Amino acid sequence: ADDRFHDQLCAIAGNPYLTEVLKSVRHLLRDVAALVVRLSGSMHVAAAQHRRVAEAVVAGDGEAAAAAMADHVRYSAEALRRMIAARHG
Repeated sequence: ADDRFHDQLCAIAGNPYLTEVLKSVRHLLRDVAALVVRLSGSMHVAAAQHRRVAEAVVAGDGEAAAAAMADHVRYSAEALRRMIAARHG
């Protein structure tokens, strides 16, 4: 579902460079997602973040979509940091 969501965003954006970047980092994203989903509540957070991105896209609000995606990326990065710290701490 996550892959389909991000693929659809790229398709809607109509930006071939974005599509290529996603293709090139997809294997890294899978590894990150596999770790992040282990955090309690992370799936609900990610689903809510995806919903905000989708709602902004549907509304044609590029700024809100960019802000929602930035929040999603920040959350994922912080969740990954917590998982790494827990494994090594």
